[in-house]
Amino acid sequence: MSRSASTRFRFVVVFALCFVLAPTTVLAEGEAAPDSTYFTMEAEGASVGWMSMLKTTLDNGNALYYGSGVLRGTTTVTWKLELTADLTRLITIESSLKMPERVITSKSTFQEKGGKPDMVFSVDGQRYPVPVEEVKAGAVFVPQMLVAALAPLSDRLSGEDPKKIDIKLHATNGAQAIMLHVQGKPDSRVMVRGEEMPVRTFLLTGTHPEMDEPVEINLYQRPDGTFYGIKTGGLSMFATGGADEAGPMPREYPVTVVSGDVQLEGVLTLPPEDEEAPGPFAAVLIVAGPAQNGMDAHNAGFRLNAHLAQGMALGGAATLRYDPRDLAGGGPGIMTNLADDAVAALAVLRERAEIDPAKVLLLGHGEGAMLLGESAGKAAAAGAPASGLIYLGGVTVPGADLHAVSPRPADASWLESFLVYDPRAFLGDEVPPLLILHGELDADVPPDNATGLKSFLNDAGHMRVSCTVAKNMNHYLQSAETGTVEEYADLEPACADGIIKRITSFVGFCAR
Repeated sequence: MSRSASTRFRFVVVFALCFVLAPTTVLAEGEAAPDSTYFTMEAEGASVGWMSMLKTTLDNGNALYYGSGVLRGTTTVTWKLELTADLTRLITIESSLKMPERVITSKSTFQEKGGKPDMVFSVDGQRYPVPVEEVKAGAVFVPQMLVAALAPLSDRLSGEDPKKIDIKLHATNGAQAIMLHVQGKPDSRVMVRGEEMPVRTFLLTGTHPEMDEPVEINLYQRPDGTFYGIKTGGLSMFATGGADEAGPMPREYPVTVVSGDVQLEGVLTLPPEDEEAPGPFAAVLIVAGPAQNGMDAHNAGFRLNAHLAQGMALGGAATLRYDPRDLAGGGPGIMTNLADDAVAALAVLRERAEIDPAKVLLLGHGEGAMLLGESAGKAAAAGAPASGLIYLGGVTVPGADLHAVSPRPADASWLESFLVYDPRAFLGDEVPPLLILHGELDADVPPDNATGLKSFLNDAGHMRVSCTVAKNMNHYLQSAETGTVEEYADLEPACADGIIKRITSFVGFCAR
């Protein structure tokens, strides 16, 4: 490649985590559908986390890459990069890094004609100005940033011949220049999850005077040029979804839920495009409970709600999941506020053209299941009753009763409201069909919550209740041996076989 071509190919790559990761961005109506990919992360052969990535084109033509991830079950990250349409210049980078001991957020805005970016940085809500001169080339490095930084570069390289390309690019970590040498390799193969895969390979070498040694990364593309993954040192990250060989993939669209004076980010997941089954679809609203683990319900690397959404979409049902509201400050009305959020999200879901408004169900997990009765009652009072309710490891007794046998965190801002909340009080005369699934090994919510709710409803004359307490399953409906918290990180990040099929079948029953 000529020097002039190399100059035209100049690209911004990010090497500092604190300027790469960001909250999932809500896109406006009319923006292109995102392309979603899921990556798994391994270090020295052991699973250490996952990463999701979505990319889309904004109405102004700019490219947007965004997503989230979990590292070793305790650190969660979300991020956003906006670039020009030709992927040669960064416009904004936003980040959120949540660790057990602190939360770090940042945003950098880049000037059109170069110069220092404008930066805002906060730790545990305390804002700090960040002089760009103090940002080091090797600033906080965490593996998830590699997908965020290298996905746009991979897309730029997709049209290049790996056998011929050998260029030097001008890269940046948001403050300092980094030289990035890109060298293509001949046709090659890489071992991924025990299988040898044909790939297009590029060796990336980043250097800077402050770095003790160069950073070397192997970037891999599928034969069609789509981004497949990376290897650097003992770390590897490879995509497990979004490829042609994976078959048709569910479609995801960011949405906004406005509940009173609160705005919540959400994701609508639809079945794969199918000319023979174009919709409208039956849908499930995944109700956000008080736990502050995001719309995907992160737990030890397992994204329960995202997993349910993808599985139900492949089974023909749409879903909407959304972020729980910020519960800082506590108060006795938190649970009812969360139920109001569910009602607002239900209205958003029903308004979508892709959804059959008469075939919408509510699903809740753990404390989130407590909200199903109140949410369904309010929806019915507004003339839009739910078609069914799905309880997964659900709390079905007054909060104080559960707290007595399985204490909730004493410092939880929602504890006051939880203790006085009785979910059965909202299950009145008009109760839609119920599906109750619970793990026998559930160490968080005793299984008698499931059987007790069935008996309570049956005694009240409600017979359309299906209840299963499954052996060898934990609170997240995963196959397990003990069900304890210590076991979570070692389990496969998926519900046990048959769970999603059971849920999807129930959705079909309620949508008849």
